[in-house]
Amino acid sequence: MDRKTVALNNEGITEALDFVSETLKRYKQPSKTVNETMLLTEETMVRLMASTTKDETVKIKIFKNIGIATVTLSVHGAELSTEENFDIGMDLDTTDLGYETDAAIRSILLQAYADKIKYKHKNGVNTIKIIAGMVERQLAMLTLIAFLGAILFGAIGVAILPESWINTIDAYFFLPIEKMFINILQLITAPAVFFSIICCVSRFTEFTEPGRVTLKIFGWYILSNILAVIIGIHVFGWIKPGEEGMFANMVGDKVLSTQASGDISIMDTIISTVPSNIVEPFLNINSMQLVFMAVLCGIAVGTIGNFSGAVKNFFSAGDVLFSKITSLIMNVVPIAVFCATFSVMIHNGFRVWISVLEMVVTVLIGMTLIMLFYVLIILCVGRMNPFIFLKKYYPELKNTFVQGSGLASIPNTIHCCKHRFGISSKIYSFSIPFGATVNLDGNCVYLTIAGLFLARLCGIDLFSANIFSLIFAIIILSVGAPITPGSALLCLFVLLTQMGVSLDITILIMGVNFFIEMLLAMANTMGDVAITLVVAKGENLVDMKKYKKI
Repeated sequence: MDRKTVALNNEGITEALDFVSETLKRYKQPSKTVNETMLLTEETMVRLMASTTKDETVKIKIFKNIGIATVTLSVHGAELSTEENFDIGMDLDTTDLGYETDAAIRSILLQAYADKIKYKHKNGVNTIKIIAGMVERQLAMLTLIAFLGAILFGAIGVAILPESWINTIDAYFFLPIEKMFINILQLITAPAVFFSIICCVSRFTEFTEPGRVTLKIFGWYILSNILAVIIGIHVFGWIKPGEEGMFANMVGDKVLSTQASGDISIMDTIISTVPSNIVEPFLNINSMQLVFMAVLCGIAVGTIGNFSGAVKNFFSAGDVLFSKITSLIMNVVPIAVFCATFSVMIHNGFRVWISVLEMVVTVLIGMTLIMLFYVLIILCVGRMNPFIFLKKYYPELKNTFVQGSGLASIPNTIHCCKHRFGISSKIYSFSIPFGATVNLDGNCVYLTIAGLFLARLCGIDLFSANIFSLIFAIIILSVGAPITPGSALLCLFVLLTQMGVSLDITILIMGVNFFIEMLLAMANTMGDVAITLVVAKGENLVDMKKYKKI
């Protein structure tokens, strides 16, 4: 264990960052992990400094256990309030790290790294633990290993064990775990998505005052989201992954009844969007009604004036609470995936996984096309050499995949915009953090293809008037997706409920979901940077000499 005590001031922060950097490098931690931990250490000390009224000292402890380092900061003082944890920002010079210190950016970053920060106040001492490591990547790899392992053991079990033994093991062990996991995801889906959308909508005005540039950025983001959904629909229609009707027994009564009576009209779809009571959207997890209520509440929260602070804190607390619950549940995903995959394997064999592989390939093609769109707008709208963009941005594209989160990549993305592309901070200081929460083109592609894929397996044809409501729901759900690993899965739950598909069928893609989300982050961040570059070029806020310099 390494220890150090520093003063809680600007000089002490610099000294603390040097200590953290040197110690983690000596612990042989990856450079990205070192930079992330330094960022979180700085942000933590900034908030501690802002919350104290007198000079204090911070005790820093760093230790490594099973390859993962932990940085612990301790300082005497009163318990930090919600406002102090999320809204305080101070202008410190962090150019050596290449990070901007805008308060809005900081707030989003802390949400992105929420799983790595543990806070406790006891006996007048504030203690913050910062976990150094890529939690999302580790979870994705464990899930993928569990998925492949279950396929292997399922095949072996079918080959060497009597059928009665296999069925007994499945009925009394694997199936109960699978059902409990699905049930608890159903339990948290509606409130998690509801609070997340409210906070997202109410947050729109917090970055900057509305203006021409703001509207231009927002317009590009919405346009790219719509295009992503359209690309997802067309790619799915072209490839048609999966065997139609393979799991027709998982069709809900809702869809069967609607199909029997013919397609629902667009007018009926619009009318049904508005719930008759506040409880119905949560009981039925009706995506359109849930989105309608959340957007309505989000707009109201941003316009209620004097009481907005208290109301925002309430919904922010709800968002944080269910994000934390989601994170805790996602930690057991590898176990649930192993059980569910084993169960599917012994009953359906390898043919179902061929369908899943086809879905993954379809998603990859869709993401490739949306990234090609970014290249085209740089060429056609920005009138810049797209090959320079690709060459300079490629290292960050790899980093985003490794980190598995567009939000967690914000510091590196901002550094890239500033130092590699020469974009003015007037643009990227707003567009990058804003885009990280609303411009999730990769999620739009994935939700569209995955939803249509699972519906196809159930024998449901969604290419009717109902497709318009689903398109709208996908865009809103992508914009307001919870900031946690596995958030795409929760949004998919909402969509499948709207389609009338049993949520049990999500077990087919849980094994690859986390890996796909790592790929989605690449498309999401690339879109943010491309649109930021195009808008900045149109406003003459790009240093073209720096952009062209290889």
